[in-house]
Amino acid sequence: MESAHSNGEIFTPCDLDKSFDEVRRSSILSCFQALSTFVGNHEGLPAQADKEAFQKCIETSSTDGSDRDNHIQNFLNSCAAKLTPLQAMFAAVGAQEALKAATGLYNPVKQILLYDCDELLPKTPACPADTRQTTTGLVYILGQELEEQLKTKRLFVVGAGAIGCEILKNLAAMGFGTGKNGCIVVTDMDTIERSNLSRQLLFRDTDIGKFKSMAAQVAIQRFNPEVKMKVHTSKVGDTGHSPFDNEFWSSDIDTVLNALDNVEARLFIDQQCVANGKALVDAGTLGSKGNVQVVVPHQSESYGSSVDPPEPSIPVCTLKNFPYAISHTIQWGRDLFDGLYQRRPRQANDIAASLSSIETQELARSLI
Repeated sequence: MESAHSNGEIFTPCDLDKSFDEVRRSSILSCFQALSTFVGNHEGLPAQADKEAFQKCIETSSTDGSDRDNHIQNFLNSCAAKLTPLQAMFAAVGAQEALKAATGLYNPVKQILLYDCDELLPKTPACPADTRQTTTGLVYILGQELEEQLKTKRLFVVGAGAIGCEILKNLAAMGFGTGKNGCIVVTDMDTIERSNLSRQLLFRDTDIGKFKSMAAQVAIQRFNPEVKMKVHTSKVGDTGHSPFDNEFWSSDIDTVLNALDNVEARLFIDQQCVANGKALVDAGTLGSKGNVQVVVPHQSESYGSSVDPPEPSIPVCTLKNFPYAISHTIQWGRDLFDGLYQRRPRQANDIAASLSSIETQELARSLI
């Protein structure tokens, strides 16, 4: 397949049939085994100069041939690469399996997960051998020129909740916003509650009550002080006193990353991106399910081109911080009434019943 760098495009189609290529599969698994052996013997990752020593660690196979040699060469060129989103994905899978094994509630998956996306790799090594110790892991995938371009981009992250925290962490780890004129702009009108801490990884107990965007900035700059950030606590919408005016959309940002919880805001941002020719990455979750859509100007359909199903409920952060419709105030009153006259009395009755049951059991034991 033609390299993504030869024609100036980042996005290339993936050939899913390669997952069933026995030569590719056995070659890559052999390379991982050889990598473990090499690191144990040499206390470091192999470089291009270590090709002969690395190949000695690979077991011979009946599938030896030019295809196998190409897979091994690609692996050797990129084994020092680091792509933070992929690392986060595999870390999540590993953590899930570790929890299964530790708790015994579910059976761990006893299989090998092999995720192969070598379409990103250039045909020639992206990192010269003499600069190996001074480069970042991203250079091995994208090359020096493209990595420097990414550092200078101005990104607009809308939302600093569960998805927003993950996006900001990945961007900071990859060095976005560290180059000349590069910046990450974040906005979120919501504040941090204790229930957020279980899934919004940038926040701690001391952040409760603070604005999410401001707390996220402190956490990210502690994580990577070179990242330049601008934070807002304003709603992104068609309002007269918003920092996100026409100049902001036309010239202050290059790409938008959505981490929102409502369709209305997504549609507004999509309209702005279409009008100003900005790329958009929209992501969302619903329980254990998730979705992502990449919108490339003049090359793909926009978010608003397809219609999402109506929202089953009003987002909690909208009810608590920015109710702007009559239905919001009605729902707020219903939630308040339900909490005062249904949930709390029911909880009190349940506790009273359990205490009564315990007292009855203790009385029975004393009589015996």
